[in-house]
Amino acid sequence: GTKLNLQGTAGQAGVGDGFEKSLLRNLAAGAGISYEQLARDYSETNYSSARAAMLESWKFFLSRRHIGPGRFASHTYSLWLEEAMARDELPMPAGASETFWDYKNAFSTSTWHGAGRGQIDQLKETQASVLKISSGLSTWEKEMGDLHGEDWREIFEQQARELKLREELELPTNMDANKPIASDPTDDDRPDTTKPKKKGGDDDDRNDDGEFARAQKPRIRMYG
Repeated sequence: GTKLNLQGTAGQAGVGDGFEKSLLRNLAAGAGISYEQLARDYSETNYSSARAAMLESWKFFLSRRHIGPGRFASHTYSLWLEEAMARDELPMPAGASETFWDYKNAFSTSTWHGAGRGQIDQLKETQASVLKISSGLSTWEKEMGDLHGEDWREIFEQQARELKLREELELPTNMDANKPIASDPTDDDRPDTTKPKKKGGDDDDRNDDGEFARAQKPRIRMYG
């Protein structure tokens, strides 16, 4: 009969890891994602290569999101809006001479945001987003949607509420990372304990009225 001649693995250490990585890389390329995301192996990855791999995978995710969930959600929203218009639950804009069905596609146009892309280096990518907005190359809506998947209107409204509350509590509102936060004004009223004390009679310890200066107690504000 036929005999199997099996070869041993002695002297072939390390071949398995190389074969596994090669196989996973081909599988990742066929699936449209990066090897790092498929294998969860970032041991040989730096910031530049990780970001490049993430951006390539993100293009694939966005295309699938548009074809699948985005298209389904748009059709569902269009049907709901058409039914609401047919039942007169939603009125047409004031002064409109056309009906909803004349411009159904225009009225049903919608944009859907899913999970954000995420950030590898939050400082660098946040600075890049701010630079693109300030130079007119992008918008708050796009950057907030891409990075965090958040609605920019909700972010702005929450920021306005927080700013109003900070002003009511007399908290610092300047949160610029490049500028230090102002110190507590009561710190200037505290006596300087780093200098040696002088005995009475020295003119350096007298104020403008010729009286000896006394250290004031620090003022403490209490909020109930």
